[in-house]
Amino acid sequence: MRGKWYYFRGTDYVITAAAYDGYGYNNLVALRKTLLLLFVVGLSLLFVVGYFLARSALKPIRDIVHDAEKISGSELDKRLLVKNKKDELGELSMTVNALLDRLEQSFNAQKMFVSNVSHELRTPLAALMGELDLALQKERTVEQYKNAITNAWTDARRMTKLIDGLLNLARADYQKEQIRMQDIRLDELLLDVREHMMIC
Repeated sequence: MRGKWYYFRGTDYVITAAAYDGYGYNNLVALRKTLLLLFVVGLSLLFVVGYFLARSALKPIRDIVHDAEKISGSELDKRLLVKNKKDELGELSMTVNALLDRLEQSFNAQKMFVSNVSHELRTPLAALMGELDLALQKERTVEQYKNAITNAWTDARRMTKLIDGLLNLARADYQKEQIRMQDIRLDELLLDVREHMMIC
């Protein structure tokens, strides 16, 4: 609406003109609908494209997670695939592979340790049981019983020393500061080994 002052025969008049712009209003409504539609379509398209781009960008990480989930305690020899050693994901894969190498070495050492322990404990235990079985087979004199008990006690003491040595060996892996080093004579050690082997 517009207005204009107009002077006519000594009197001031205000002349106004108003019009309804139906064409412009219709175009404005159509423009609003078009912009709203473009906004919804653009936002949906942006969401879909963003989803697929993010999925594509995160696929290498999903592959690493998928490969890592396949590795278990019984399959520690498997490793992650390293596609590019120079990017961050390649460095991550190499770091995880190095960790798996250390874990595999530790597991193998533990298996070997358990196997050696069971083997080493079986010998004095068998000697102890044999000595006691022999003593129980028939009536014996007091001196013979004392002798059997002394032999059993010697075997038990040997087993205790063996267990202490094995515990110290196990402690060597995770408490290195508690290991006491000392000089020994090799000839005395060999004589002790010979004497031990003669008993067994």
